[in-house]
Amino acid sequence: MDDLINKEHDASIDKEYDYNLLLHVDSEDAGPLDMALGNAHHFIEALPGVTLRVVIVVTGPAVRLLTERDSDQARKAENLLEKGISIQACRHAMQIYKVNENEMWPNIEFVRSGVVALVQLQDEGMAYVKP
Repeated sequence: MDDLINKEHDASIDKEYDYNLLLHVDSEDAGPLDMALGNAHHFIEALPGVTLRVVIVVTGPAVRLLTERDSDQARKAENLLEKGISIQACRHAMQIYKVNENEMWPNIEFVRSGVVALVQLQDEGMAYVKP
């Protein structure tokens, strides 16, 4: 169980950022992923000049969507990743749905457990949104 817990986890609200947005996608339907990417884009555009932290955690069958390299979502994600957002894929879901790291979009981060990541990020003060 200890390997699931981030030893560096700090429950204090991160004051480095003015706003912290956590988006959660778990559907194999591309709609919620597209909406999360759109939410992230509009969040960044609506708050110019402030420091933002945006993390999209992808769990369950949605991890399969992160393998479609030529999709509109992949292009949107690439643009957002260049702006500093983080997209985290659940390794547990990847194992269940037989998805390998080398199949994933470039610059995706991997977390042992998406649920643990969601809890930790909320505990750090991130606002949870599930499109």
